[in-house]
Amino acid sequence: MNPCIVPTIPLDDDNEWKIQHKRYVAEAKAQNPDIILIGASIIQLIQCYPIWNDKFVPLNSLNFGICGDRTQDVLWRVQNGILDHITPKVCILNVGSNNIDNTPVQISEGILAIVREIRSKLPDCYIIIIVRTLYLNLKS
Repeated sequence: MNPCIVPTIPLDDDNEWKIQHKRYVAEAKAQNPDIILIGASIIQLIQCYPIWNDKFVPLNSLNFGICGDRTQDVLWRVQNGILDHITPKVCILNVGSNNIDNTPVQISEGILAIVREIRSKLPDCYIIIIVRTLYLNLKS
């Protein structure tokens, strides 16, 4: 079984991951964003740069990035609340960089599982996948 497609809650001794997920679910219910960003640190840290306030906030955007997330963690979050009660027009997805113990094929299957789940919950949403190929091994 490919671990990248099995929805998972990461080990979290201080419950920070679960707290952050619950906060994102509450933000989504309160705002109903037009644009959502989902992924790991690359997504989460966009909020630290002027482009977030200058370009994304005026477009009614929410950032659902959690540092360290792998495909299986994002899949769990997508299945468990962050997409409920919202109808965004655009979803920007960047995930897979933290799947360091997995093959490119496993990671791509994980990304596709997330896309399928997003599509099933948000059939009219335009999905943009940002792929980072730094560790891509084209031979495997």
